[in-house]
Amino acid sequence: MGEIAFLLLSVCALVSVLAGRPWTARVARRTTEKEAWDHPLFRETNVVLSLAWAAVFAATALVLWISESVLVALTITFLNTGLGLVSPWLGKRYAAWREPAYRNRG
Repeated sequence: MGEIAFLLLSVCALVSVLAGRPWTARVARRTTEKEAWDHPLFRETNVVLSLAWAAVFAATALVLWISESVLVALTITFLNTGLGLVSPWLGKRYAAWREPAYRNRG
């Protein structure tokens, strides 16, 4: 049953990107100044993060589908929680890495 939930999460994350409204942007706006919300780098970062989460959710669904082990399910749940905790940090690192490309455009 958990694999279905994670598969749906993966599809929702992918659809949010295809619809032009990556779901991670809603979360990122909580800790990002409003002036940055319309910047192309903010959008790019959230597209990348949302696609990464779609992949993580799909991989989780696959692992849960293949394995019937409770230990595997608990392990992957803790791994996803850990990724959730570091996701904002990863977003900031990604934006810092890509920022020079946007600075040099103007």
